[in-house]
Amino acid sequence: MAELIRFALVALLCVQKCPEDRPIMSSVLLMLITETATLPQPKKPGFYAEWKPNVSDNLANKSACSTNEVSMTLLEPR
Repeated sequence: MAELIRFALVALLCVQKCPEDRPIMSSVLLMLITETATLPQPKKPGFYAEWKPNVSDNLANKSACSTNEVSMTLLEPR
């Protein structure tokens, strides 16, 4: 479990909004290999979606949402 958390933290470090804050590849490799490496706290990523559940919402009251009126019926890989 600790290894999974470390990998997730390294991934978050690599997608920070400011490129200067992102680690260089040699540092990333060192962070992934060394279990005792102290990882800095990641800052906000370049893009993130914030979702706050609203208890009063229920699925029956929600209508289909589409920005461009295009729907997807079948999801398949390319």
